[in-house]
Amino acid sequence: MDIKMPVPLEEEYPQDQYPDESYVEDEELYSDSEEDESLFVNFALLSHLAVRLRDRVPRGTHVKGSIPYPRAFTGKDIVVSVVELT
Repeated sequence: MDIKMPVPLEEEYPQDQYPDESYVEDEELYSDSEEDESLFVNFALLSHLAVRLRDRVPRGTHVKGSIPYPRAFTGKDIVVSVVELT
């Protein structure tokens, strides 16, 4: 029978566990004072674009491996529809 020992609490770790200072505190990674605007996602806009794309993509029956897929579309259909949206 294999007996598993509990993981020690964080304060039980030696202080010099990260001697090269490669450990970074979470607070340093996620500060509210330095928000990156490129990480912002406008979900409402994304939803509207998805609806417009859904309505514009041509669909038809595509056959792959002798299996018919009704109301399917190809990657080319998506790309052409996205280009037409811009």
